[in-house]
Amino acid sequence: MNDHDQARLLLNELIDGELDAEQRQMVEAHVENCASCTDEVEALLVLQARVGELPGEIMPPRDLWNDISERLQPASPSGVIPLRRAVRTPRPRWHVWTAMAAAASVLIALSSAVTMQLLSRQDAPVVATAPDRVSPEQRPQTAMAAFEPMQREYLGTLAELEAELQARRGSLSPQSVAVIEENLQIIDQAIIEIREALRTDSSSVELPLLLSGVYRAKVDLLESVLRLNAQT
Repeated sequence: MNDHDQARLLLNELIDGELDAEQRQMVEAHVENCASCTDEVEALLVLQARVGELPGEIMPPRDLWNDISERLQPASPSGVIPLRRAVRTPRPRWHVWTAMAAAASVLIALSSAVTMQLLSRQDAPVVATAPDRVSPEQRPQTAMAAFEPMQREYLGTLAELEAELQARRGSLSPQSVAVIEENLQIIDQAIIEIREALRTDSSSVELPLLLSGVYRAKVDLLESVLRLNAQT
């Protein structure tokens, strides 16, 4: 991964103020000399301003939380062995279960937000409007269109991480592989649900932000697995 790719993956953290001084200086220096990254930062700032208008908290359905919490509980003797125990690494620096819990949290928020959005569309009164006479060039860029460049970066990074994981698959126990694949399936299902919702509402501001969070959770999970594997 080159400097450009690394900087683009840190743009969200730059906007959120989560980078340390060295990382911030590196990313800001890159953005100053990269037109595409400058455009993405501006798009992210617009998204950040819009998301500030959203409700501060959305509680997940209880049945969904019960289903996910069961996945996070330590496995029974007849069940799947937790990854950190399966690889037999004492007190690893990077705990895969931390990334898995983050992925589950993203899925909870995703399902709740998508459900709320779909229900609000169903309950909204139908209002007749005049035909749209604005030319495509005059229409404002949708949130999803603004997110497309970063989505391509996520997909490229995920392809590299998944290829690396496949190359190291033989060094992982079958139990570890089962845990990893189960949690990747959770995240992939969340991605499918968001994309389906976006086909219905391509102008949504919330859905691209949720999609970004799910991609980030998948990157974190794969990076944690690979780093933990490298320590063994």
